[in-house]
Amino acid sequence: MKGISNVIQQFITNEAPFFIILDGRKDCVGKNNKLEDVEDSANRLQAFLSTFDNDSKSKYTIYCFEKLPTGKLNGKVRDVINMGEHDYIINFAPYQPKEITGVDDNKEYQRALWKLEREQKEKEQTARLERIETLLLQRQIEEGAEDDEEIADQAEPKSVIGALMDNPQIQGALAGAVTAWLSKIMMPAGQPYAVAGVPEVTDTDADQDRIDAAIEILAAYDNKLADHLEKLAVMAQTDTDKFNFLLTML
Repeated sequence: MKGISNVIQQFITNEAPFFIILDGRKDCVGKNNKLEDVEDSANRLQAFLSTFDNDSKSKYTIYCFEKLPTGKLNGKVRDVINMGEHDYIINFAPYQPKEITGVDDNKEYQRALWKLEREQKEKEQTARLERIETLLLQRQIEEGAEDDEEIADQAEPKSVIGALMDNPQIQGALAGAVTAWLSKIMMPAGQPYAVAGVPEVTDTDADQDRIDAAIEILAAYDNKLADHLEKLAVMAQTDTDKFNFLLTML
């Protein structure tokens, strides 16, 4: 046996011919207190080890001596060991696991089935995670689109004034025309009306021409021009700050 061969090789290498073998209960199960030749002693040790039951899981301890201790290993075992005159120790366990020479077909099938089920579960979990990631990504895209629409709605002009602010063709006419038209509505004839940041406008034929031209242009862009202008007029009377702010944007 491989285990015995290793023990014998170690025993010969250390060149301590005398030995005493103890089992787990510290009982002596073999010894050499006569043979001084290491080879002969190794053969005696191998003979003892070969008698042990290979299926037993008992463990043995081999105390080795270069010289015979006091009492020549004839006294009580525990007394001999407790004297501590041994030179080294070899531990030996005869039990060797049996080699598996065949394969249980049923166990092999169960193992393959378990592996297949595990792989299937892993695939299902991976697919579920991918679906969740897709839904999350889609939700992020939708929320981003909603945010973009909200920003666009906030930036989109809500009135005819805002719609025309960025039109270079009517910005000049709008500034004077709207102001003059409102001054005509809100102020008595002949009385000038001043708005912060806007030059005074008088009710002249030239101004009237400008107003008419501006209204004609506005009407082409706004089919509710009259309603919007009335709202501007009310705003000028009731919410001057907001009205003046609109004028600063022209």
